[in-house]
Amino acid sequence: MSKGKKIEIIQAIRGIAALGIVYFHTEYGPWRSANWGVDFFFILSGYFLMLSTKTVVGGGSYWKRKMLRICPLYYVMTIVVAIGCLLVPSVFRTTIVNVKTLIKSILFLPCYAHNNKIFPIYSIGWTLNLEIFFYLLFFVAMRINHRRRGSIAVGSVFLLVLLGQLLHPQDAMLKFWTQSRLFDFVIGIWIYCLEQKTNRMICIAGISASILLLFSGKYLLGDHFSYLWNTLWSSILLLLCLPLHNMPVKGLLKSLGDMSYSIYMSHYPIIAFVCWVLIDNTKLSLTNTAIVMMAIIFVIPCSWVMYQVFEKRLYLS
Repeated sequence: MSKGKKIEIIQAIRGIAALGIVYFHTEYGPWRSANWGVDFFFILSGYFLMLSTKTVVGGGSYWKRKMLRICPLYYVMTIVVAIGCLLVPSVFRTTIVNVKTLIKSILFLPCYAHNNKIFPIYSIGWTLNLEIFFYLLFFVAMRINHRRRGSIAVGSVFLLVLLGQLLHPQDAMLKFWTQSRLFDFVIGIWIYCLEQKTNRMICIAGISASILLLFSGKYLLGDHFSYLWNTLWSSILLLLCLPLHNMPVKGLLKSLGDMSYSIYMSHYPIIAFVCWVLIDNTKLSLTNTAIVMMAIIFVIPCSWVMYQVFEKRLYLS
């Protein structure tokens, strides 16, 4: 498998995962486990870091592509939320905007919000904070020993999580950088190392079943097992996709996959306005359901614009 070639089936599922996160943020209906996409993206990052660094990668090229993909849209959304918080603070009740939080948000450094949770100014950027931290961890591992980069990164994660469990740090950065969710990236590395081929039809059936289970897992098992459930099925889903790397995907699914990052980064203001201002999202009704679905659909063309402006022109140029 060429490291520069996109695996189209994975791109398609990236799009489905991104829309799952959009639905999760509506906080509407029973299928709250739609946030499985976060774990899926983290696992993918671990896998593709190993795949894209088969040969020695220079530090400049390693960081340039990642920053061009992540920073422009994230920074724009951070500025939009910061301005919104200053103009209408009652709407952004948990957001803290000051020089310290702005600098930390720009530098992907964890900080506390008013609800005592660790969020940057643009709250969904917490996933980027964790991604960037693991990219840095992996980069250091490559510089130490490129051939053993995976083992060094995995060992570092185990050590960090162990320290977090033993010391229970309260500082935002130490607490964030020692959380167990770092294991998602480790699983991606392991999947890269254990990759093997499987019958195509079994894969397709398994992918379909996995997506259904991923969306319904939290509904069936409750909150207690949600993280374990999401990680387990996201791992299985990726394993099932890999043998289908030559399978072409066209149309809407491919487009959703290509702009999955833009969907993730741009959806939150739209969903928050519709589901927290226009309707009571705690009440299930036909009207509310229709409004929520229209809001999710509306996210797609808005994300396409963001994709054209911030990804195609900058990252893909």
